[in-house]
This record gives sequence, C-alpha cells and structure tokens, in this order.
Amino acid sequence: MGALTFLYARSTGIQAQQASAATAEEVASSRMEQVRVLDPSAITAGSASSTISGIVYAATWTPDVCWQAADPASTDTSCVAGASAPNNTIQWAEFVRVRVVVTWPERNCPGGTCSLDNVTLISRSKAEPVFDPGP
Repeated sequence: MGALTFLYARSTGIQAQQASAATAEEVASSRMEQVRVLDPSAITAGSASSTISGIVYAATWTPDVCWQAADPASTDTSCVAGASAPNNTIQWAEFVRVRVVVTWPERNCPGGTCSLDNVTLISRSKAEPVFDPGP
C-alpha cells in the first residue's frame, strides 16, 4: 500500500510540473506574439509577470540584431550577431533575434526554479532571404 501511495503522489507531482511547463509555454508564446506585431526597430528589452493558478510566471525578453546570408544557394541558417553586416562580399538580411525566457517556481527543478527559453527572428531588411523548400 505504501508503494502505491508513493506512486500516486509522484505521478500527481509530475502532472503538476507538466501543467506548469505548458502554462509557461503559453506565456512565452503570448509574449512572442506581442513582440512580433511591433515595428522591429521599436523592440526593446523588457519584463513582465503573470500569476496563473497561484503561480507567478516571470517573462523577460531581450532583442539583438543579427545577420543571415540572403543568398538562395546558401545552406547556412545561422544568424551572426552584430550591429552591421559581417562583410560586403555577399548580401545579408538583417534580423532582430528576440529571446523570451519564462521562469516559475517549481520544487522539482534545479534551485527550485524552472525556466523555458524561446527564440524568434524578425526581419528588418528589404533583402529577404530565400529558402529552398527542396523537392
């Protein structure tokens, strides 16, 4: 009977942790949508918190400018950080990379705090990268 009680208590804790992570994902997605409607040059760092079902979810977002090769033949999808394009030998597309981090208290996470990290790229340039969808 003791093992059954332990199993029930543990599974209930795991369900609660998964529910909290799903809520954190909703908070992050909501913040991403709020950022994406802004003019890319107007995006600034910030923070906000939401209390949902008695749990405080703290969201912080930080933008930085990065560059991606606009060459349709390029397979490099990395975004190089910097205030200006890395070089003038190829055409570069300018992006704002926005990182949204959501944290919330959870006793089963290291240090008693869980975190979720989401990143999106928002175009700032006229020269849009062309992606080959493949065959």
